Amino acid sequence: MVDEIAVADAHPLGARPFARENYIAKFRLLAEPVLEPAEIERFLALVQRLPELTAAEVGELSIVAKPGVLDAAPAPQGLF
Repeated sequence: MVDEIAVADAHPLGARPFARENYIAKFRLLAEPVLEPAEIERFLALVQRLPELTAAEVGELSIVAKPGVLDAAPAPQGLF
C-alpha cells in the first residue's frame, strides 16, 4: 500500500502550515553547524526586510560559512 499527500504538512495548504517563527527556527537549526552566530543574526535581520532592501543590501544576502567548513566538504568531480 502506498500513501500520498498533495502538499507537505508545513506547506501553506498543508495540515500544519509553518508560521514565520517556524521558518526562522528551522533556519537557525540548519545554519548553526555551519554559520557563526553573528552571521545567522545578520542574515535573518536582512532577509526579514526583503521588500525594502536597497540594491546594495540585496548583494549582502550571501552567507559566509564558519572557517574550515568549506575546506572539509568534498570537492565535486567533473560537471556532474
